Amino acid sequence: MNKENISFYNQTTIYFQNNSWILLCIILATAILLRLPNLNGNLWFDELWSTHVMLRSAYSLGYLALYDSHPPFYSMFMFLWIRLFGDSEMSVRMPPLIFGILSIFLTYRLALRFTEKKGAILTSFLMCVSPVHIWYSDEARPYSETLFFLLLAIFSYYKLRESKSNLIWYLVYSASLFSAVFSHFFVSVYLAIISMMCLFKINKVKRSVLLLNILILVCLLAFLGLKSMFGTVITGQGHLRPFTFFELWMLFFNWFLFGNSLWSINPYRNDLNVILQNPLMFFTQLIFLAFFINGVIQIIKESKSREELDSLDLILYVFSLPLFLLCLNFIGFKNTYIERSVFIVLPFFYIILVKGITGLKAKSMSFACTIFTIVLSIITLTSFINKNDEWTVYAPKPDWRAATTFFHNELKDTTKRVFIFAVKPPTELTYYDSRFEEYKIKGLDVSNKTLRKLKQLSEKSNYFVNKLYLDLTRHIQFRKERIANAQSLIFFDNKINKENIYETMSLNNVKTFYLIHKIYHRGDFRSLLEGVMKDPRFQLMGTQSFKGMEIFKFMLVS
Repeated sequence: MNKENISFYNQTTIYFQNNSWILLCIILATAILLRLPNLNGNLWFDELWSTHVMLRSAYSLGYLALYDSHPPFYSMFMFLWIRLFGDSEMSVRMPPLIFGILSIFLTYRLALRFTEKKGAILTSFLMCVSPVHIWYSDEARPYSETLFFLLLAIFSYYKLRESKSNLIWYLVYSASLFSAVFSHFFVSVYLAIISMMCLFKINKVKRSVLLLNILILVCLLAFLGLKSMFGTVITGQGHLRPFTFFELWMLFFNWFLFGNSLWSINPYRNDLNVILQNPLMFFTQLIFLAFFINGVIQIIKESKSREELDSLDLILYVFSLPLFLLCLNFIGFKNTYIERSVFIVLPFFYIILVKGITGLKAKSMSFACTIFTIVLSIITLTSFINKNDEWTVYAPKPDWRAATTFFHNELKDTTKRVFIFAVKPPTELTYYDSRFEEYKIKGLDVSNKTLRKLKQLSEKSNYFVNKLYLDLTRHIQFRKERIANAQSLIFFDNKINKENIYETMSLNNVKTFYLIHKIYHRGDFRSLLEGVMKDPRFQLMGTQSFKGMEIFKFMLVS
């Protein structure tokens, strides 16, 4: 490296040292600008299930706590939020946006523990332009909030070990870790990690932290016991995937790195042909694998020479959750939401990656690799934005506003009931048009099961249980009345067939019906459509295609 290059490198380092807060503010402002355009986009099924559908009343909130696959903290928070600010698209997505921006700031602060300021700035930049982070900062789901509270818990844990006055940091630590654990069950892995660090490292707060962790664990076990008694504990679903070493590779070096946007891969193609068919992708992955390995090497070297940096913690933060999922797969739990479940690992992965890039011995090579990473990240971001209609981080959100406008025009000149059939529930229609109602209320039978249990308990003259039983009965009756008065009913079942449709239409003396195909969600719709098309009792009247869906209009002719 010649003198001019050394001088330029030193000037760059000094610039980062002196202007890091200005650069961070620019990155945070850019992050907001990148996420704002998506706030008012179409809501999709999972977002509605987390807000509009199941947070209409306190009873729905109770049902969600007992039967949803996630813990209840995010739902409780959003229940209060909706009461204050409504459930418009922008309103329900505002908390994830706020948590997402704050998580970039916390990533910067945590990165300062493990790398220099220029490395912390690069890490926060990667979070800013990450398609994965942008996606979950714009989705009304608990993942952005979970990441924020986990980062805050880890940050406050380190502050506890450094601060002379610990009361505030104790409150922050316990509240943030409790919130994270009760937002996603897998955060309990980090609860175990922090407890393990307390056991093996000598510090003045380890006993208090361990007691707080035990208290959180007791609350979690009590909640799981309540779910098993009155609800259900979901351990997996058929549309999920087993977590394998190949999935780990694609998670780290395609989804984390490129948001599945530079090379968009079907996540259900779990085979090596994915790599063989994309040699440029594989070559790029190998480059970043080298950076990542170098980052791990730098961590190990630092941990031997400067123990106070706690560098080895990073390795635990990155690998503990993936290893936990691999173990679950090994013992038979093969159905996992892979990407969204491991989303909380993203900032720690970036920190190690950046350590590998900035820790190269040749300063000119380190600078070149930094520029290469920045340029590739911007290209990835551009590709993500341009692939609005393709599967990238996740399936694109269907255009339900356009579909609702179509149905509005179809229904404006009639007072007759219209039936809609689907393999996967088009719940979004009930949000964008109040005339629609789902005939099959998901969870209604389970609620009846809960009612029987509550009725048995209420016979013991417990006032609160009896009141809950009566209120829940009224709530279910209200839902049935909405179905009876709805102008358009939605029927959905993965096993629905032409005979089900004909029987339903005949019993209700309805002539017109629609089939809705949600393109990006699994289900044997093609078999249903083929059966109806070939049946002489039905006549196709027209088709409409919108982003992410197809609508087929039929008439009963016999």
